[in-house]
Order: sequence, then structure tokens, then C-alpha cells
Amino acid sequence: MRQAQNETQAGFAKGTAVRVRIGVMDPDFPSMHLGGWVGTVARVHKGELAAYLVQWSPSTLKSVPPAIRDCCEKEDIVFDKMWLLEEDLEADLATKRRLQAAMATA
Repeated sequence: MRQAQNETQAGFAKGTAVRVRIGVMDPDFPSMHLGGWVGTVARVHKGELAAYLVQWSPSTLKSVPPAIRDCCEKEDIVFDKMWLLEEDLEADLATKRRLQAAMATA
């Protein structure tokens, strides 16, 4: 099956552990750095640009400043997940290794 000309191939599958690249800013709060935030791909959008709904990890959610949570709640913005472009993400190999080790000992 041929891919549509304007459609990109997604680089991360659903369930992939990802980390936000250093230098990426929150699109809703431009002064908020997201670099280093970790999560799991919950949904994939394949279009002209691949985009991913990232469900943030518990450790990342703990690090979200209360002021950001308050602003999100006030503006009805979900803060436990976010759509990001492929160029904003990289594979989170550390989390992948921890999960593989945990599964091997289970």
C-alpha cells in the first residue's frame, strides 16, 4: 500500500516511551520549558506532519509547577497529556530499559 503524498510516516508507535527534546517550549505557555519531560505515546496522528498525544509519566506530572497546573485548570487545558510534533520528541531509552528489566524479572 502506498502512502499518500502529503502524509508522513509516524516514527513513534502507540505505547512508545518518549522524552521531549531540550529547547522545546510549551505551546500554551511559551515561557515553560518542556525539555526532558517523559511520557508515553497515547495516540498517533499521521498527516502532513506526524503528531503524538503524549501521556506524561507520574514523575513528570509531579514536577509540573503548581502555577502551571492552576493556569491549565483555569483555561480548561488538560495538563496530564499534550500533542507534540515528532521533531519535538526523541525515544526515551532509559525508561524503555527499565520496563524491559522489570518485565524480565516478573
